[in-house]
Amino acid sequence: MFGIWDSPAWQSLFTFTTMDGCLTFCLYIDWFNPLTNKIAGKKISYGAIILCCMNLPPELRHLPENVYFAGIVPGPREPSIITLMHVLELLTNVLEAYWVGKDVRTFRFPNGRRIRVALIPLIADLIAIRKIAGFGSHSCTYFCSYCLCTLDNIESLDIDNWVKRDRNTVRAQALAWKAERTKVARKARFRQTGVRWSPLHNLPYWDPVKHLVLGYMHNTLEGILQHHARTKWGIGAKYRPFALLVDDASTVRADDDHIDRDEMDRELEGLTDESSEHDDIPAQPIRARSQSQSAALHAEQMEVDDDGDNDPDFVPSDGGSDEEDPQPLEDPPAKGCLFSPAQLELIRTCFREASMPTSMERPPANFGEAAHGRLKAITWLVIFTNFLPLVIPELWAEGTDNSEPELLKNFYDLVASTNLISSYSYAPGDSALYLEHYILYRKSLHELFPDSSSVPNHHYAMHNAELMEFWGPLPLLSEFPFEQKNGAFQRVKTNRHIYEMDYTMLHKTTSRGRLNAFLNDSHPNDNVQQLKSLQTSLRTRRP
Repeated sequence: MFGIWDSPAWQSLFTFTTMDGCLTFCLYIDWFNPLTNKIAGKKISYGAIILCCMNLPPELRHLPENVYFAGIVPGPREPSIITLMHVLELLTNVLEAYWVGKDVRTFRFPNGRRIRVALIPLIADLIAIRKIAGFGSHSCTYFCSYCLCTLDNIESLDIDNWVKRDRNTVRAQALAWKAERTKVARKARFRQTGVRWSPLHNLPYWDPVKHLVLGYMHNTLEGILQHHARTKWGIGAKYRPFALLVDDASTVRADDDHIDRDEMDRELEGLTDESSEHDDIPAQPIRARSQSQSAALHAEQMEVDDDGDNDPDFVPSDGGSDEEDPQPLEDPPAKGCLFSPAQLELIRTCFREASMPTSMERPPANFGEAAHGRLKAITWLVIFTNFLPLVIPELWAEGTDNSEPELLKNFYDLVASTNLISSYSYAPGDSALYLEHYILYRKSLHELFPDSSSVPNHHYAMHNAELMEFWGPLPLLSEFPFEQKNGAFQRVKTNRHIYEMDYTMLHKTTSRGRLNAFLNDSHPNDNVQQLKSLQTSLRTRRP
């Protein structure tokens, strides 16, 4: 399979995707901050609703002129679930009518041609996709949208015995939730099933289980790779010696109990001298400056009133929503870094000196320090699949000074599974091979890091094998091109008139000449008069 056209998902609507005049779209919803200030100041959120036509080839699919920008979810904060459902209902009402078909006039068909539209893939980050599809968040009892595993058995690796969710059952549970007339009854119903009503259920062909695409960017790259580096390896934390635990009272090795600090200092001093010979800029002043700025920022934020308006981490209440939908579980902090300063410097040397294509962005040379800021998802992929395989075997292979065969095998299974799921083509057997490596990776995680439990992302990735078989290459259905659209929306000049965001986006996505021609056209459509009146009101409105 080289894309969705070769996948069973494309045939899930039978002959619909092969008939003339039948269009298949994907739906993407995510929130962005139009103020572009992610560190300090006010944080507001507007949601972009984007539809992309899957009938187009991948190279044309995400061009700005081919993407349908359906609208913006009002801000300034993320809407409650009830508000989001009302916004989605406006879209699903249109899609439901187009499933039957409508006559649309085009240039080649001035008298109109029958057009039908279906919505198959739902693409979003892990939080938004559950709100949109009507499932609970990561910290709910039934946290998974693909199976009925609970948080109590999140460590389970026996995927063959998991109870998978069924389309008809989920729809019946959503209807039962909708039929409840009180908030208390709906809360109780939601606790039992982990399912609430979504307007997407109005689409007769919609499958609430199979038509959800697990975000490759947020789940695999950030949820698995970044978690492994930050939490399991402790990148960014202070160095600690690694001891492989067998049980609570014994260890496999005891030679790491004593650390020769003088030897470490001499080795670090030698590396510093070698770095100065190559005119490298030391990262310590950058890190110190970053830490001082962070401390000043924290002190400034402490002086702000605690009303939540200026707190970047403030999470608004559900605004009277009748569900309990807590925030996702956070990764536990790392107890220390597995790599010594000398080993970490060897990794950074690999980042600086290894040959790589010019089209690929090189990882930061001060990897592991706070000065480089938050790494992009694609950077984590490059680090784990292109650079670390060059240097990790030199550190942990048998026969080296710091032999760690258990850690090396764990790293190997992680990289092998990542390479398989990151491929742009899937052959028969790739999904089974991915699952084999990923299960071995998770088994060794329990043995190597018994104090660091699994997170929901680890469980979600267990379903990637079946998603690969159903959708084809998952990178072609990732969030990357849509995140780029969010970045473009975020850079639109609003002059702090956020209430005019919809009108501003209209001018940014449609040329003024085409807009005026459309408004002056005598097309018998009531929406034209509504758009004219809206344009007049926005022109005359004052802040």
